[in-house]
Amino acid sequence: MTPLKCAAAGLAAVLGLAGASAAAAQAADPIFVAFHDACISTSAEPAAVTSFATSHDWKNSDVAGTPISGFAVDNKVSKSARVGDADLKLFAWHGTKGPIQASECQIAVSKADFAAARSAVATSLGFAAQQDTADKSVFQFAGPTSAPKAVDSSGFDQAAGSGGLNLLTVSKQGAGVFLELLRIQK
Repeated sequence: MTPLKCAAAGLAAVLGLAGASAAAAQAADPIFVAFHDACISTSAEPAAVTSFATSHDWKNSDVAGTPISGFAVDNKVSKSARVGDADLKLFAWHGTKGPIQASECQIAVSKADFAAARSAVATSLGFAAQQDTADKSVFQFAGPTSAPKAVDSSGFDQAAGSGGLNLLTVSKQGAGVFLELLRIQK
């Protein structure tokens, strides 16, 4: 089974499509499948992202991402892959700032449909974006990435202290999209 079909089968399980074929899961959005498996299912932890990417033939890359200012970065990874006719550039990092830990996983996609990516994220999480414009959507949720619970900004501190605060952003970038998961714990 190809890496994309393996990822699609994984997405089928996450979306509750147990027993569905990989082809049916691919209909969701192959770009989102790659983002889900590289970033969401790994909780944006660079070691897990690296393990996933290496086992799915992503290549080492010199992608230059920028961690949040003020964090002491203790692990980061850059990889690239191709899904269909789109180039994917991945950057993930983990760092600390006092008692706060942050992990972030970003994928820049050269060619993708923003509306399809946004829709795939909303379907997977089970709720709409809390911040939504014509070219950017932000999904805010608490807890582990395997059991997301929507949270508004008044619940950020509590979420970060009990299981993690997650900010998943989908942005339009020219003919492509930028997908990002930032996970904060304290």
